[in-house]
Amino acid sequence: MGWGLDFVWPVLLEQQQAHMGIVDLTPLRHALRKPVALYDYDETAAAMRDFLSHRQHLTTDEAFLARETYPISHHRAHGGGG
Repeated sequence: MGWGLDFVWPVLLEQQQAHMGIVDLTPLRHALRKPVALYDYDETAAAMRDFLSHRQHLTTDEAFLARETYPISHHRAHGGGG
């Protein structure tokens, strides 16, 4: 979670005719600590809303829309080259 940055960056990049992508090939488990254990979620969410209220940003629906996807073959994903 980028606390709002992940909603703002795509807009800024698009204004510069640039693109942003996420490479999501390796699954991970977030088990190091209990989620929201080290901060107050309500306070941080309010800070994010304030941050976004002053900037152009994606909506939640836009942020979770994959505009392009590129399949990776099983062979390439496991170091087979090619």
